[in-house]
Amino acid sequence: MTSTRLAPRALRPLLLLAVAALVVVGCGDDDDEPEATGADATATTATTGGEGDEAEVAAGTVVAQDFELTSTTASAGGEVTFENRDSAAHTMTADDGAFDSGNVAAGSSATVTAPDEPGEYGFHCEIHPSMTGTLTVEG
Repeated sequence: MTSTRLAPRALRPLLLLAVAALVVVGCGDDDDEPEATGADATATTATTGGEGDEAEVAAGTVVAQDFELTSTTASAGGEVTFENRDSAAHTMTADDGAFDSGNVAAGSSATVTAPDEPGEYGFHCEIHPSMTGTLTVEG
């Protein structure tokens, strides 16, 4: 009778490889400061849906994911990127009509221009009105 069970000695290299992989994955940049890529670039941690589910999202970017919208900050008159990481089309539409991305297909993105006046601007998804966020415009 032939056994397909690996002998303990044969498992040692596999076990060492698995432990090494876990150590490499667990090691990373412990610096909590985000890296800026431009004059205005700052990163913010924004909730993208689900309990404890957070992702790094650059300032000036709104993400649609898990049928939730993130909030963001942008300069007056600056560009705001709307990334749809969800499985359905969404919009980024200002409550007061100041901006509107139009329908953005799943996996696509669009750019809108932030209002020229500093302040907080609420926005929502026209298709899914329970999805809301806030754009904070700085002068």
